[in-house]
Amino acid sequence: MSLSTFPTAGQMLLPGLLRAIDDEPGLDVVVTDHDLALPDFASLTPDYDVVIADSQGVPPHWRERGLRTEHLMSEPFDIALPVGHPLAAKAAIRPGDVAEEAWIGAPVGYPYDRVHDMLAAASGRAPRIVQRVMDNLIVEALVAAGVGIAILPRYTTRSHGDGLITRPIAGIRAERQISVLMRSDRAERPSVRRVVELLQHEAELVSARYRTP
Repeated sequence: MSLSTFPTAGQMLLPGLLRAIDDEPGLDVVVTDHDLALPDFASLTPDYDVVIADSQGVPPHWRERGLRTEHLMSEPFDIALPVGHPLAAKAAIRPGDVAEEAWIGAPVGYPYDRVHDMLAAASGRAPRIVQRVMDNLIVEALVAAGVGIAILPRYTTRSHGDGLITRPIAGIRAERQISVLMRSDRAERPSVRRVVELLQHEAELVSARYRTP
């Protein structure tokens, strides 16, 4: 069977999934990674049995197309700062704290970009986005260099060393939902159901690891 993932979900979930599949006789999974310029994960469902999708809920057009979804995990977003930034002294950062900051933003429409809309609504100030970059590793390098601060996912951001630290966001609900997206006919296949079960198990392990102090 075939599986599509976006990069950070693959980083979190694929190592454990593929190790588990080694113990499943007759179950073969071919993985493809996609970093979509416009993240409409439904566009991948004709070509893949399982699509790991990034969203802030279930978009209406997924339901309208009759697609099946299974929740995997929620991942918080944090604010990434260069080491030595004055806001690093705070345990959590509120929208008003960053009203004057320069930002490294994501492409318009990405989940990270929607967090900027929430920050703007809470603070009354539109963010000053100096660059928009898709690749999180480039974003991390720009933040560490002091070009700007950024919204990044908590579990896959390298926040220890390399000139970068992260802080949680207070005052707004900044997170993304990671789900499995499938065509209804394919969702009934035993191989697909088993892969979804293994993904859900791996997602729980990842979430529990980050919840543990």
